[in-house]
Amino acid sequence: MTHDEDETNFFTHNHQKRIVAKFTKYLRAQFTDETKRWCLVDKNGLALAMKQASIDVGFIKIRRGLTSTKGISAGKLTGVILFRLCRHKFVHITNEKFLASEKMMHAQEDAAIATALELLNIPHSENWIDKNKNRLRHGRDESLPDILRELRILITTRHFDQEGIGTYLDALCHLDEAVQYQSPDVSNVPQGLNYLEK
Repeated sequence: MTHDEDETNFFTHNHQKRIVAKFTKYLRAQFTDETKRWCLVDKNGLALAMKQASIDVGFIKIRRGLTSTKGISAGKLTGVILFRLCRHKFVHITNEKFLASEKMMHAQEDAAIATALELLNIPHSENWIDKNKNRLRHGRDESLPDILRELRILITTRHFDQEGIGTYLDALCHLDEAVQYQSPDVSNVPQGLNYLEK
């Protein structure tokens, strides 16, 4: 193997097997014993996605002038995986009536999002988000959006790139960390930004 080939092979065979196993688990969870026969996975397309993810990590290292992946956040690495698992269709639903449901139309993307969240150790059950979405933020009029729904919209409409989605996932990691702690008492904090000037 040449040096250049080694640089583009960030995800080892074991990494890839683990990622593919997680993705497959979440994809299968969307189907019943009766409906799974309508789901076909192009294994070559999935293998290509993992290869391209390794190449993308190499480019991220080069852009940042890094000699190793130290300095690349977990969100960025996972963003690359998520991007590549969604970039090209390799999950095909063969039953047109079944495919007509929006859930099945985006089975690949939903499995990819669940895989990414598991890789980041972010609970993807609704619990931690549902407890807080639509709750007014401290000192603000707007409520917390359903960020997993927003992520799904970004993914399914293709309004993202590897590093953009990586930044989103980094923020999600910090949010997950924050909601694990009780919110501080902010009743004495002046409203608006002018308190920063004092």
